[in-house]
Amino acid sequence: MTQALNYATSALETMTVLGLQELMSKNPTLSKAIAGEARDIVIMLHRAEKFILPEWGRIFTQDEFDMLDDLHMSTRLPYPITALEYHCDYEGTTGLQVYEERCSKRIALCIETEAIDDRLPLFQHMHTTRYHGKEPGEGFYVMPIAFADKAEIWTPPPAAMFFPRGGNVALQDEAKMCILPLGDASYDHYPEHERKNRVARDLADEALAVTHLLMALALDHGRHEVLPAPTKLNKKRVKRDRPPLYEYKVLDIVADVMAPVQASKPHQGGSHASPRMHKRRGHIRRLTSGKNTWVRNTIVGKPRRGEVIKDYAVHE
Repeated sequence: MTQALNYATSALETMTVLGLQELMSKNPTLSKAIAGEARDIVIMLHRAEKFILPEWGRIFTQDEFDMLDDLHMSTRLPYPITALEYHCDYEGTTGLQVYEERCSKRIALCIETEAIDDRLPLFQHMHTTRYHGKEPGEGFYVMPIAFADKAEIWTPPPAAMFFPRGGNVALQDEAKMCILPLGDASYDHYPEHERKNRVARDLADEALAVTHLLMALALDHGRHEVLPAPTKLNKKRVKRDRPPLYEYKVLDIVADVMAPVQASKPHQGGSHASPRMHKRRGHIRRLTSGKNTWVRNTIVGKPRRGEVIKDYAVHE
């Protein structure tokens, strides 16, 4: 069974306003803005419905993802505030820029514009003023919250990406990037062209993670496994004034591919005409009409011919 990552709880415990104020104490005005951002992030993280995604937030293989470039999917989140948690394994990874830190724990925090209210003053201000005084309309924001491995600290997002309602999430041409208070401090001394490139790179993984999620929901109609919050343990955490452990959702099509790859076994007979009973991985099928559909994982074959158990892992 999939295990809860509990990244949101960890982030809430370590992302304190006091720590940020000390970090930015040389600039009181900026410190106040970053503290406000952290406060809003904490509120949204607590309210968010939380999903667990596979490594790097990739639900589909690259070939499957390419097949879905014409998939019609909603530009509405499954919940007004949604947090996607996933791990990033950097082993064998190349192409990191000198300025990029390794962040193995990630949260893509997503919020619908309708959920931005007076309880989130900084984000309300951002949405109404960051676009030259003109609201970009309805849609949702995606923000990266990352755990910096070297510093061992969760950091608020330096920027956000806005996806307008009605567009195609797979095509980010219509998306707008917005620098947040922490980004004002991080990007300010770079030339404009380099600043845009760095903002785009900081948002790329989280934007792709939410794209994969919306693709999966479009194919599988949003069915998911629920990992309940531990009630007894949370009672103890409340007494100790610690953030709770949350309920998590795992898409059914994800749960089947998150298990580690099992050691391969010798061939034990069977054929396509009369197969041994085995678990068939969920997969994309292109219909004669040209549309794509998701075929859910299932058990095929005959029990009397024996059983073959297969587990799969997702790789980028």
